[in-house]
Amino acid sequence: MRVKSICFLIALFVAVPAMARERVDLVISGGIIVTMDARASVIDDGAVAIRRGRIVAIGRRSEIASRYVAPRTIDARGRAVIPG
Repeated sequence: MRVKSICFLIALFVAVPAMARERVDLVISGGIIVTMDARASVIDDGAVAIRRGRIVAIGRRSEIASRYVAPRTIDARGRAVIPG
């Protein structure tokens, strides 16, 4: 019985973070993100999360990867990503 309880807890700790991530359609990561905001911000090694053709989040690659999951991802390979 104790082994089953331990296995259940391990499965729970593995599954909960994956379930907590929000689903999006596409993540573009590993690029230089030019935000086009009022300050002309640029994010090195950044990422963009996209749902239904709209940007829902922009940030560092690690931040986006921890908050969003997508069936399709594109590695920008250090190239510039500009919204448009």
